[in-house]
Amino acid sequence: MIVFSTFARAGGKRTGPREDMTHGGLSVSGVPVDRVDMTTPRNMYCSTCKRDEPHHPLSKGEQKQLKDDSGLKYTGDYWACDAPGCGTLRTAFDKSPFYLPRKLK
Repeated sequence: MIVFSTFARAGGKRTGPREDMTHGGLSVSGVPVDRVDMTTPRNMYCSTCKRDEPHHPLSKGEQKQLKDDSGLKYTGDYWACDAPGCGTLRTAFDKSPFYLPRKLK
């Protein structure tokens, strides 16, 4: 009996699912894998401004402040709006993760 696995290639080299998602050094979205940078600001929808605005990922100090204020265990995926006078927090996938909009102080 021959069993085929999605993790095995011809030649016997075993690969993980992440390697199968890249095509010649490009991710599925077409951005080079070595150039994906999560520290640069990006445009996202702001629930307070009601439009796309630039957001920056929280710094270590801002993450610690959010942990202390909210009691969250992990704050590494939060972003803050850069619009003047806004500062509303969101995650990359949820534009309104809190019941009421929470802002950076």
